[in-house]
Amino acid sequence: MKINEVSKKLSLPISTLHYYERVGLIIPSRGQNNYRYYTEEDCSNLMLISIMKNFGFAIQEIKDVMKRYAVTDPTEEVVCDAKNFFENKIETLKMRIAEHNEVIKIIESLPILSKDRMDWNKKKASTMELAIALYQKIH
Repeated sequence: MKINEVSKKLSLPISTLHYYERVGLIIPSRGQNNYRYYTEEDCSNLMLISIMKNFGFAIQEIKDVMKRYAVTDPTEEVVCDAKNFFENKIETLKMRIAEHNEVIKIIESLPILSKDRMDWNKKKASTMELAIALYQKIH
């Protein structure tokens, strides 16, 4: 597929596809006319890249994941490295989920969202207690 076809198929701007190529996340083949040609595997990889980018993975993190994903005949050392890498990544994501849940609690506790308009300052203090607890966890 040519770049415009991939762009439409995956709803990714051509500039994004160029960027992913520039940073080494994807390397489409080139025809004699120097046009980029993408395979179905390239499209699958682009979907994974897009998912990770959407969920806040940094470019280097995406490269690290894709490098391990692309392995076809791993040695025991490569398997061990990948296992450690992905277990650490899973733990990091679980911590982020927990932190996001705490942010949700903070937002839900905002006085402006309360049906009870009484004791506004008490509700603000309760919200601040949640915020302080989260702030201390992340700093």
